[in-house]
Amino acid sequence: MRKEGIANWTAVARAKSLATRRAKGSVWGWDKRARALESVSSEALTKSLESLSDEPQTVLRAPTADDEISFVDEEEYQDYLDYLEGAKRSKNAIEDGIMAAMPIARIGKAADGVLKAGSAAVKKSSIGKKIVSAMSDVVNTQRSVLTAYDLSAVFRQGWIMSLTHPTVVPKAYANMLRAAKSETAAKAITDAIKQRRNYWLYEDAGLYLADAKEAGEEVFKSIFAKKIPGVNMSERAYNAYLNTMRVECFDSLLNALKACGNTTATKAELKAIGNFVNVATGRGDIGYAQKYASELSTVFFAPKLTASRWQYLFGQPMYGGSARTRMIITGEYGKFLAGMGTLYGLAKMSGAEITWDTNSTDLGVIRYGNNRINPLAGLSKHAVFASRIITGKFVGASGKAESIYDDKGRNNWDDVSGRYIRSTLAPLYGTAYTLAKGRGIDGKPYNVGDVPYDLLPLSVRDVYEQYRDNPAGMATAMSLISLHGGGIDTYEKKAPRMTKAQVNKAIENGEAFDAASLYK
Repeated sequence: MRKEGIANWTAVARAKSLATRRAKGSVWGWDKRARALESVSSEALTKSLESLSDEPQTVLRAPTADDEISFVDEEEYQDYLDYLEGAKRSKNAIEDGIMAAMPIARIGKAADGVLKAGSAAVKKSSIGKKIVSAMSDVVNTQRSVLTAYDLSAVFRQGWIMSLTHPTVVPKAYANMLRAAKSETAAKAITDAIKQRRNYWLYEDAGLYLADAKEAGEEVFKSIFAKKIPGVNMSERAYNAYLNTMRVECFDSLLNALKACGNTTATKAELKAIGNFVNVATGRGDIGYAQKYASELSTVFFAPKLTASRWQYLFGQPMYGGSARTRMIITGEYGKFLAGMGTLYGLAKMSGAEITWDTNSTDLGVIRYGNNRINPLAGLSKHAVFASRIITGKFVGASGKAESIYDDKGRNNWDDVSGRYIRSTLAPLYGTAYTLAKGRGIDGKPYNVGDVPYDLLPLSVRDVYEQYRDNPAGMATAMSLISLHGGGIDTYEKKAPRMTKAQVNKAIENGEAFDAASLYK
């Protein structure tokens, strides 16, 4: 066979060309083979090939003079005829399949109404979900705004590890400022963490590292809030500080583990270290409720932070792992207690008052006159609530003990548990609850006029109240603590209570006096 001409055509083009030339009687050497093609209509063959060809017609070229004298073996030509016949059978099989599928199509048509109804229900459900999602984002927006405009990661979620690993604080603080200044810098910090030698161990250990592109920390859950100037800056700063503390402290604990005699850490040990770092930095494990984490974060202020404080108080990080990890984590608890002891000692030397009654609202609070500083990063609130439930006693600011199970007064079981729940709710829900009760957590009357002020950012409120109630020096110091996440409060100065004799004398003399100052 010649290398030119028909030998270089496609199978379909070659068969079509042969059929055409056979009809014209122009193919050389076909005299002895004529009978083999008598049953094949050249016109039918050409039309069938054209209908079955999937190739564009432009690939078929017109026969040339050389093609007219090209010799094609009869066996090769018969192969093309068999190919054509097989293609026809395939086409018929497809048509038969379509006919067989018609009853199914009829059933599908009968069920079309059901499908449309289901589709409408899905659309309605989607609309409902969008409405719920939008409402949730409004709630989350308020929480994001409430916790924005500060550098609160230091004394809030990061305080425990900051106290036990003070050498890491300068680096974490510098990263926090860099991230607050620039989104590019925040991304560079995240990328640098991903390039660390132990990054794969962080993942195996379940160490939580917030990413601004993902959910981030619980206090910054809103999409709308990211559009508000300043909120994104606060979130970047928050994430950068906690991420830096987590990886640096994890590496430090891992090195301590290896120093115990075995350079290889098991998966259980890695998990134990990762869990401890997460718990200590406010990222607790909520177990089976994890699948509802998004919903819980909408209703409550920070459920994982709340869980972490309970878990830290009851020693949950020491439940798993090995003897080595338990020893190391116990050492971390010891370092925290030693750090807090030093802090309280310095405060006492400077003239502060400190309450150690576990049923008192002021447990662990450092008091300077009317100013209070709570250095326990949320631990005291949960510890006091647990103590009150166990002992059945409530001790307020006055120092007087009351029973919470006698249903008398406003410090009974319902009130104590209600105020605790109120303190864990998201801002909007908490405000609604307080408004319904008519009293704030501090026991003061609460009405609609108090709502706008209650929804302002915490940093703005604290700074305003400090400069309103304190001299400039004290106000500045307290404001700096607040801006870094420390819990502060200033109690209003109250007139000394009058004795019964003083009240009677005032009544006899017709003197006016404040009813709030009556002796009880």
